[in-house]
Amino acid sequence: MREKRVSFFLLSDKQNRRTQFSAICQGKNLHLLDPEKLSETRLPANAILIVDAGLSSNKQQKMLSKFREKSPNLHTALWTDGNEDKIASIYTNNDFDYLLFDPVTKDRLDVLRAQYHHCMMKRHELELANEKAALKLDYYKDLLDNSTEAVVVLNEDFKINYCNKVLSELFNQDAERLIGKNMQEYLEDGFKVLHHIYQ
Repeated sequence: MREKRVSFFLLSDKQNRRTQFSAICQGKNLHLLDPEKLSETRLPANAILIVDAGLSSNKQQKMLSKFREKSPNLHTALWTDGNEDKIASIYTNNDFDYLLFDPVTKDRLDVLRAQYHHCMMKRHELELANEKAALKLDYYKDLLDNSTEAVVVLNEDFKINYCNKVLSELFNQDAERLIGKNMQEYLEDGFKVLHHIYQ
């Protein structure tokens, strides 16, 4: 997976923070957000929103919710001075992806960028694994759907989780209607004894 350029967006109403961040990044892939104009702001896909821990909790939650409405997969970092009580409260309440500690340096931003790329790589691997699993599931489902034998999958309560067309035709009901029904309702009394043995 090719690494894409990451842009940093700083959300802070403190001029010293904004100046400090500008000096470190020297304008490269850095955007300073105006807290008063957030409704006009849209963040690109490869962005990390860095939030100043100095913002009040109410402000943080309102601002973050606005961005997350537009970008549900937005990555966020909390820029903090290292106060443990403050970190625990803010980090938990707002569900940040990363922590950025003072003093912020170019090296620490590089670490943040590397963490982002690692996270995106793992997400990509998970998506590929899910796609492969879905293909396998479709393959085996097709086999069962097209089987000439009646096939049924039951849970521990003997309720039907899956049945193929042959079984639904045997019971003269649509397969969708059989899902969730207790298999014992459709079998002779003798089969209930078998169920009792396996319990």
